[in-house]
Amino acid sequence: MPIFDRFKITRTAKFPAAYLIPSDQRDALALLNRHGIVVERLLEGWRGEADQFSISSVNLARGAFQGHRIVTLEGKFSSLSTSAESGWYLVRTAQPLGVLAFHLLEPESLDGVSAWGFLGKSLAVGQTYPILKVFEQMHVATERNSGTSLYTATP
Repeated sequence: MPIFDRFKITRTAKFPAAYLIPSDQRDALALLNRHGIVVERLLEGWRGEADQFSISSVNLARGAFQGHRIVTLEGKFSSLSTSAESGWYLVRTAQPLGVLAFHLLEPESLDGVSAWGFLGKSLAVGQTYPILKVFEQMHVATERNSGTSLYTATP
């Protein structure tokens, strides 16, 4: 039996200070909660610079893997002045599970929320990835989850 214990880097991504997630992404938010990642709900609107991922390719695996057809995204990031409304969610990467949040929330991650279908069917060529990357520290009023979910996954 072959043993695979050596890996090569095939892609890199810039590590952000935080991710902003729209409130309609309930399944992704519930997954983060199940992993123990600290998620905060914005109590006020925020305005600032963020990176947004434009989707140029969506590939759906031919066969199922563990009951899912894996989704692979290609595209590019661009910086823009944007805003997030009160009720959006904030995931800071300066937390014990910040690296896990990074792996789950990056659009091109092979094991993230987009790959496993937690973002629904909204991912299409010409659209933007719904989660924003923020590289500066965010100073905004939030409500932190405390072991109980602020959101529930869709059935």
